[in-house]
Amino acid sequence: MKKALIKVLALALVLACMVVCVLPTAAFAEEKVLNVGYLCNNEEAEYHYKVLNGNKEAFEAAGYEFTYAVTGGDAAEARAAYDLFKAKGVNVIIDFTCTATSAAAISDMCERDGIYYIAVDVFFDNLESNKFTTSFGVNNDAIGEFGGENVVQYLKDHGYDKVDYILETNNSTFGEAVRARTKGVVDAVLADDFGLTEENCYYMDITSGDQTENKQLIQDHLTSIADKYETILLLVCSTDWQAAAIAAVESAGLQDKVLIFENDGAATTQAIFKKVAAGEYDGVCPLKGEVAFFPEKYAEMLLPIAEKLIAGETVDKYNYTLKGWLTAETINEVYPD
Repeated sequence: MKKALIKVLALALVLACMVVCVLPTAAFAEEKVLNVGYLCNNEEAEYHYKVLNGNKEAFEAAGYEFTYAVTGGDAAEARAAYDLFKAKGVNVIIDFTCTATSAAAISDMCERDGIYYIAVDVFFDNLESNKFTTSFGVNNDAIGEFGGENVVQYLKDHGYDKVDYILETNNSTFGEAVRARTKGVVDAVLADDFGLTEENCYYMDITSGDQTENKQLIQDHLTSIADKYETILLLVCSTDWQAAAIAAVESAGLQDKVLIFENDGAATTQAIFKKVAAGEYDGVCPLKGEVAFFPEKYAEMLLPIAEKLIAGETVDKYNYTLKGWLTAETINEVYPD
């Protein structure tokens, strides 16, 4: 009887130890809950505003905590936001500030602290080496080639057999890789039979957030060369300064000479092309074509990337947006009412 009792007690003790040992293991294996910190360059530019709000709605609808901070591209503001995110237990940071220097610093801090980092539309040296960092955004080389092909085709379809001058506008703070969006168009036009020479390709760095200033900068340059040339292409990296570019051409009265080609495909562009298509645009619209990145779809692509990171799944180092070509002729096909 005593031996049987000892065996029962021993078995009970083993089972108790198993419970004690299993409980912490089960708790440790519990899935992490996604907690997102979002860095935004600004809330004024329509593209940034749309991407910010699309992500906020998507992550919160999925039941995840979402905190955002507007940094204006300022490194000190980004660092302060990082400290706030870390204090709140954020485990994935999505950075859409488009500033290479700041992104490199935040990436290193995430690497140190074990926080996953998704850099949106910006490229920097340690993106490749930091294991907690991945990227999402535009495949700039592919966009440059795609834009170049479509601009060349547009020119041919609309009877242009000569291009005299290209004004390429970009923003150096986005990083050198982003310039491929506009440089690809320059290269495509140079390579085709339009008579353009490299001497007549001018690069302008647009770094100011003041669109009145940008409009005047572009207008002054166009006015200074307009008498020499008949067909001028104005290439715009993003719709951040779309209104400035259009206003510059219209204020200078150069709608018959300057053709604007852009990148982004934001709602302002859609509205312009729909007006042109409906015959409601006042005068000749200088904006002719735009490569669209579909900002309204960023959230549905970023959300699964963040979920996979937290789940410990393998995620590609480079993840890319969709692309499409918008003109007044194609707008109602791509964006039907």
